[in-house]
Amino acid sequence: MKKLFTFLIAAMLIGVSCEDSSKDADSTPKGVVFADGTEMSAEFGSSGGSKSFSFSSDLDWEVTTSADWISVTPSSGTPSVKEFTVKASANDSFEERSGTVTMT
Repeated sequence: MKKLFTFLIAAMLIGVSCEDSSKDADSTPKGVVFADGTEMSAEFGSSGGSKSFSFSSDLDWEVTTSADWISVTPSSGTPSVKEFTVKASANDSFEERSGTVTMT
């Protein structure tokens, strides 16, 4: 039986830039924020699978992966794009595999 493989989603919050303190607090960038309770990992069987992640962002963002069998669509976006999908291809070997998806 083929083993399950997992990968972790590592969300790196983008730091808040220095702003003039006299500006309205709502204009300060907040970065990327995932909703409370968002499961930041996924596990798929040997046939692979996909999972979408929704977030809020007021900055441009990019997602990278640590393995060629993991793809992300879209891999980057602007504040108007607030979701990406991670897809793991089928595992045709008997080896367990894991990978990381990083958002910056």
